Amino acid sequence: MKTRAMYGTWSSSVSSALVSTTAKLNDAMWAGETIVWHETRGAQHYVVSQSGSNAPRIISGDKASTGKIAYGGGMFGIRGYTVAFAGTGGRLYTVPASGGSIRPITPGFGGVGGIAISPDGDDVVFGHTYEDKDGLAIVDMGGQDFPRKLYYPSDFIMNPVWHPDGWHLAVMVWDHPNMPWDGCEIHMLTLNDRREVVSVEVLAGGREISVMQPTFSPDGRYLAYISDESGWWHIYFRDLISGEVRQITHGEAEYGGPQWGSGMRYFAFTPDSRAIVARRSEKVQHSLWRIDLESGGATPLLTALPYTFFAQISINLEGRVAVIASAPRIPHELISFDPDFSDVVIHARTVDGVFAPEVLSEPEHIVFTTRDNADSHGLFYPPTSTQFESSGLPPVIVFQHGGPTSANYLCFEPVLQFWATRGYAVFAVNFRGGTGYGRANMLKLNGRWGDIDLADSVDGVKSLATQGRIDPAKAVIYGGSSGGYAVLQGLCEYPGTFKAGVCLYGISDMFALAKETHKFEAHYNDSLLGPLPDAAALYRKRSPLFHNEKIRDALIVFQGADDIVVPQNQSDMMVNALRARGVPVEYHIYAGEGHGFRKPETVDHYLKHTLAFLERTVIYI
Repeated sequence: MKTRAMYGTWSSSVSSALVSTTAKLNDAMWAGETIVWHETRGAQHYVVSQSGSNAPRIISGDKASTGKIAYGGGMFGIRGYTVAFAGTGGRLYTVPASGGSIRPITPGFGGVGGIAISPDGDDVVFGHTYEDKDGLAIVDMGGQDFPRKLYYPSDFIMNPVWHPDGWHLAVMVWDHPNMPWDGCEIHMLTLNDRREVVSVEVLAGGREISVMQPTFSPDGRYLAYISDESGWWHIYFRDLISGEVRQITHGEAEYGGPQWGSGMRYFAFTPDSRAIVARRSEKVQHSLWRIDLESGGATPLLTALPYTFFAQISINLEGRVAVIASAPRIPHELISFDPDFSDVVIHARTVDGVFAPEVLSEPEHIVFTTRDNADSHGLFYPPTSTQFESSGLPPVIVFQHGGPTSANYLCFEPVLQFWATRGYAVFAVNFRGGTGYGRANMLKLNGRWGDIDLADSVDGVKSLATQGRIDPAKAVIYGGSSGGYAVLQGLCEYPGTFKAGVCLYGISDMFALAKETHKFEAHYNDSLLGPLPDAAALYRKRSPLFHNEKIRDALIVFQGADDIVVPQNQSDMMVNALRARGVPVEYHIYAGEGHGFRKPETVDHYLKHTLAFLERTVIYI
């Protein structure tokens, strides 16, 4: 028999300590039959390898780092049994896949990401950023010579890949004011015997076509890539001999996603170049497919397993597939399986042990009608417990994803499970303007950031309340980064709608953001709001700082002192303005934290203080 207790007061095995120590699996590739992956534990980065049934071993020592292009990614590359990885201080290191001597091959300046070793193993090409200049650099594998610039054509460059012949490279490039999901190009470079660029051909993309993941087939015949020219991110093949371009996948599904960092892989070739294994996303639910390139026939994979999220597909020379997999009730795992889909092996988990399914909340993908008679979407997590039950309707946390050009996915989200297993319903909004529902849906945010996203959130809450699934009088708006902006803007535009706001490193002043954020997003507002100075009136209208007098609901703010994306002054200005008016606001600043909290002690502290804050402002009222 379950114990009766108020919603929001249940205890849970998804503790703040568990959430704060959950690891992250960022990438995985094969080195022969050895699997190599990059994981994050707290603020520490590691490159790990496993051969056969041997125990995994850290091969990077304490020298690994995240990639530094955009939001990171592309942290390592492999050729044969050699791994090149992004290291601390901006250096590039090499190490055998089985472990051994770690050797620096570049000096420590700037940042690297998107690492590709040449087919002959003599050189490494990598994305490099330094003093706001981004491009491709090249260095010999022995690190005997100083790295040199190879290709610096645009404001941004990402995801270099070698053709098997060693004479060509493909790479994606774009310029301000675009973000890569607005439009970008794939360039193919021809090199001479000194590995200098002698010619460039634009193979795909454009200012209003988003392309990604250029990939040469193992036999060198094709360049495969993802493009949204059809209105959805689909996979295309370009015959490098005839120039013919063929669309391989079809339908209202996404085979790609927003490129927030380097090295994101949504498909991989089989070693015989006759098929690909690809991730398909329909309404943010993922499935894995093998697609025969001659017949076009598609076979679903792993259908007997309950995974609903896949990332970073890699296939070795024997055809064994590795992929990072998850589901709402399954923490992320690195798995591999044979070409006949047998012998599924779990190499790594982000959480020790396995949750019984009934312990965690299973979200439901919902579609609701907005005030302008359109469809919007979200994931609804009902409050779930094996120990407790409550009467009445639950409070609801309205979770705003970051980006804002992103989405909430059907994967394990420890923070959302932290709340759902304590007696809160969680409504993770996939508002219009996010990704996962086609390009037309994504473009709906342009000019309407801070408007349509919040309108959809409020309309979603009303729909859930009408269905009798939540208590709208106990609604909380919660998010980080652009989700934190939604918290502040929501409290301004809809005072009294939300009982409380939980803001993590949120934007308060759009003018200051345009001047001070990092290079990657320096012109993001040009599409979301409009270019300055023409859009100055809209910048002021959509800046919560200038309308803080409307805020009357409880607010707690968390901020990293070292944040270069949303600098600390964004939170300082808002908190100071509210306190000057006598509005109580709880504020926590974390030294040594940037954009997104990494340290276990920080995450543990923020969750405990948010729990106490919501108990006194929402639950016990």
